[in-house]
Amino acid sequence: MVTTLVNLAIASQVTLRVVHTMESRQFCGSCHVMTPETRAFTEGPHAGILCVDCHVGAGARGFIASKMQGTRQLISVLRDNVHVPIE
Repeated sequence: MVTTLVNLAIASQVTLRVVHTMESRQFCGSCHVMTPETRAFTEGPHAGILCVDCHVGAGARGFIASKMQGTRQLISVLRDNVHVPIE
């Protein structure tokens, strides 16, 4: 029982850190096709907000929907099917 509780505590902390990392500007701009958008974002009027403030809906449903969309975008990048500049 103690081992299970310790494992749950560790898993919850790892999950929290992963989610926090996925919400960072560095993660959002890490894909090479996002370079122009990342530069424009950091130098523009929206520099003080996070990407997720506009691109992730509220709650668990919004989080899941955004990750599914991100997965589709990742597949497009891997298949070299990305429209540049990004629409």
